Amino acid sequence: MSIDIPKAYIDIPVKDGADAFVEGLIKYGIEYIFINSGTDTFPIQEALARRIEKKLHVPNVILCLDESMGLSAAHGYFQITGKPQAVLVHVDAGTAQLGGALHNAQRSRAGVLIIAGRSPLTFFNEMPGGRDLPIHWIQEQRDQAGIVRTFTKWDYEIRNAETTGFILKRALQVAGSQPEGPVYLVVPREPLMQSINSVKFPELEKHPLATSPQADQEAIELIATKLLKAKTPLIIAGHSGRNKESIPYLIELAEISGSSVTSTPTRLSFPSDHPLWIGMNNEDAIKKADMILIIDSDVPWIPSEVQPKDNAFLAWIDIDPTKETMPLWSFPGDIIVHADSTKAIKQLTSTLKPKLNPSMKIEIQERNLGIEKRTSLKKEALKAEDSLVAKEKPIDPKWLIRCLAESLPENAIILEETVTNRPRLHEVLPRKTSGEFLVSGGASLGWAIGAAVGVKLASPNSDVIALVGDGAFVYGAPTSALWASIQYDAPFLTIIFNNSEHFSTRRSLQKFYPDSAAKRINQFLGLDINPPPDYAQLAQASGAYGENIDDPENIISGIERGLLSIREGVSAVINVQLKRP
Repeated sequence: MSIDIPKAYIDIPVKDGADAFVEGLIKYGIEYIFINSGTDTFPIQEALARRIEKKLHVPNVILCLDESMGLSAAHGYFQITGKPQAVLVHVDAGTAQLGGALHNAQRSRAGVLIIAGRSPLTFFNEMPGGRDLPIHWIQEQRDQAGIVRTFTKWDYEIRNAETTGFILKRALQVAGSQPEGPVYLVVPREPLMQSINSVKFPELEKHPLATSPQADQEAIELIATKLLKAKTPLIIAGHSGRNKESIPYLIELAEISGSSVTSTPTRLSFPSDHPLWIGMNNEDAIKKADMILIIDSDVPWIPSEVQPKDNAFLAWIDIDPTKETMPLWSFPGDIIVHADSTKAIKQLTSTLKPKLNPSMKIEIQERNLGIEKRTSLKKEALKAEDSLVAKEKPIDPKWLIRCLAESLPENAIILEETVTNRPRLHEVLPRKTSGEFLVSGGASLGWAIGAAVGVKLASPNSDVIALVGDGAFVYGAPTSALWASIQYDAPFLTIIFNNSEHFSTRRSLQKFYPDSAAKRINQFLGLDINPPPDYAQLAQASGAYGENIDDPENIISGIERGLLSIREGVSAVINVQLKRP
């Protein structure tokens, strides 16, 4: 029995399931497909080619020689635009190869549509696309989506072409609703090759993204009252800067409440050149604060290292307040508000303003001046420290960071993956709201150079600069990232902090075994990358500009040559050889 189709759906003529799939990607806003193909993805590739042949619009296809690099690129694109893109990989092997990049996307709450083929379903040509290679038995798993289920918000499998529109809309609705995150869709060959005349697509107007929650006004009133009563208020900002609109409101909130501001490294949520920003190292401020407002932060402090005062009032505003995907998570709070921080910060600022009387304003102004003075003295002390190592050979990382602070454009997009140099870098490198400061949000190294490709595609007129440790550079599949940047006109500059070892592991070993056997015999097994690969030659072999620097006097000129290269359309790698810690 046929029924009339509601206006919430539209019927579009198509040739087959792959046609319907590509039509859905376009209809629901996919601009890029980051692909590492296999014997199961060709129906989609053929559907794209048919559209090109007919001079119809198709998403941009970016060939990624490594799957994890492709997912990092989609992650970076989302960080700039807020729009989920597609990553197309093959079956179980391609899915598993996503590895740590998927962990990073999950923890960064990056909306991404991951599409994977699977082994064909049929044996004897019952349907087009059935099994015709030995690998079709080898690469089938009992639960392919189980490989990624703990990292994704949603997973599903297309079982017939007719439901393609419903499934794609559902996937992107889940991926793009806050808190955003990756979703995973399995697409066998048979549904893609299934002949159909038309497919139904849910209309965008009737199937929108979910609106993000507004803060409860009573909770906001309480937080505002506590802020006004506080003598040493502290704001800890996390990934609230995912929405740029939140930054001016957070600046205003800090200024009118006389709050110090620190940040956990995820996004540029508060400009580091502002006098109320006290840096990333916040232990002293946490110990002294009588009121702490934590905004969109997963780990505001390390409990074994520092704790707030017992009588400090702790308020949380978070789009993901209970961190359900983190099994063991526990931080104290007097009030926890589930809300979109962009809305809540604005709401809190508006609530706070009418409560300020003249005497409060004077007190807050004096407090702000005190914070500004301490911040200025701290910056001067750091600069003095850096000047002492300006001529050291091998290069001291503090001097490299100082050179970056003096030479990187203020409106550049910085992707940071320097690991052990992170705290100092965030303390010294000034970042204004005209630029961006991105971190993976996760713990798996190898994100930055792949993400830089996606960031450059999303913001083609910006200088895109990846600051990475040597381990992060290698983990990022540099051949894949640099090749894609050349092939698809997405040049970026990479500056390598090369200390020729996995120092983060050595640091942990030395902390927990201060009198270690490794120290006594001076052998830190499995940590040295010595002699290191010639990363400049690797860059050149991939079509990029490459340069090795081991003299501190050449750092700034080397950065300038790298910037000139990317502005001329060629990616660049500046490998700075640092002293070993």
